[in-house]
Amino acid sequence: MPNPLTTRSPERMLIRSVLLAAIAAVSAVMAQSPSQRTTTVPGTGPDVMLASGPLSAESASRAAPPQATVQPAAGPVVGPRLASGDPWAAIAFAKQQLGKPYQWGGTGNPGFDCSGLVMKAWQAGGVYLPRTTYQMAGVGTRIGRDQLEPGDLVFSNDFGHVQLYLGGGYIIEAARPGTVVRISGLPSAGSVNAYTRVRS
Repeated sequence: MPNPLTTRSPERMLIRSVLLAAIAAVSAVMAQSPSQRTTTVPGTGPDVMLASGPLSAESASRAAPPQATVQPAAGPVVGPRLASGDPWAAIAFAKQQLGKPYQWGGTGNPGFDCSGLVMKAWQAGGVYLPRTTYQMAGVGTRIGRDQLEPGDLVFSNDFGHVQLYLGGGYIIEAARPGTVVRISGLPSAGSVNAYTRVRS
């Protein structure tokens, strides 16, 4: 039986066309700069498209879902922009957890740590945050103290603690072992590391 790759046949012409098209497609992709290429990185919710240039594993771990719409408020965007969300839904969820025990690494069964409470609250509000305080500090937009709105994040203890701002000078938090989820006053400006908005 003749070899279609070595004879002038319709089969050979079809294979040659397919190979040429594949080579052209690969060449077009390789000709792009790294910042033009995209890759899909799994987040805690739906996947998000990120630039595939010099992207570290730590940056990828902070990836958020698509619909990145956060606009700068006062400071720079410090990480992946997050989706539009409902701060009142986040606050309502957090208030439902009042009285539950602090549990290191907890996300609600049976208790919470500080970042677990904030993460779950904002999931209820439609925004998927990273798991730890240090990762959370790398997303959203930095704002000033005088720009705080309900649902914003307040970081203290060298970014080791995060609280959810309720408005009116109050926050809700899972503070430390031996305490429960509670409402407290907003920490003094000198003890706060950053204020971050994680919604558009």
